[in-house]
Amino acid sequence: MRAAGSSTWQRFYLHRQEFLPVGRNRGVRSAHAVAPTHTTGHEEISTSRTVPRASAGSAGGATSTSLEKGENRATPQGHSEVDGAGDARRRPRRMTAYFDTSALLKIYIEEPDSPAAVSAAQDSDPLVLSQLSVLELLRSVGLHLSGHSREVTRVILESDLETMAVIRIDDLIWRSAADIAVRTGAKSLDSLHIAAALSLADPHLAFVTFDKKQARAAADSGLRVVIP
Repeated sequence: MRAAGSSTWQRFYLHRQEFLPVGRNRGVRSAHAVAPTHTTGHEEISTSRTVPRASAGSAGGATSTSLEKGENRATPQGHSEVDGAGDARRRPRRMTAYFDTSALLKIYIEEPDSPAAVSAAQDSDPLVLSQLSVLELLRSVGLHLSGHSREVTRVILESDLETMAVIRIDDLIWRSAADIAVRTGAKSLDSLHIAAALSLADPHLAFVTFDKKQARAAADSGLRVVIP
């Protein structure tokens, strides 16, 4: 079990306890989770644009999280990270990652992409989500599962949430989301996820999603996007 240690995101966390590898405490305990049996490639979309990003003192400010082009190196676990031009990227063996609900849900409810989602989650330390994700996850579990499977998965999910880093949706994030929605045309909830991830102001953060429209909006907003 890994201790969270000191955090630079104090005001954003609802939970700052211990972050546990997903393979031990998240997903694989669920009746509907799928443990990965092989390494899957992750596609990365990045952008070189400099865009406004929310910060503790302002809703604006300029920053860029793009990687320099021209590198082509294999990753330690065989993952491929690709930007819009198709360049491969090396990333640390474990990454700080914000998981969109489209990626989180596949950890708890079996879908064709569930092994890829679990693999990406196992590469994440810590795994970050927002209050919006909590609502969407609990709602989706209630809608898609029934009977014993729903109750077991909900109990596991609520327990696992205590090990994840949860971002508070504050006024700065709301304003940032509105700007993102207007600028990119992204859906309201997708814009909130992007704004929540941007609020961490972490240039190494990976934004993990299976929604390609949201992925493009996130990349256009300056995030490093991984599509498992």
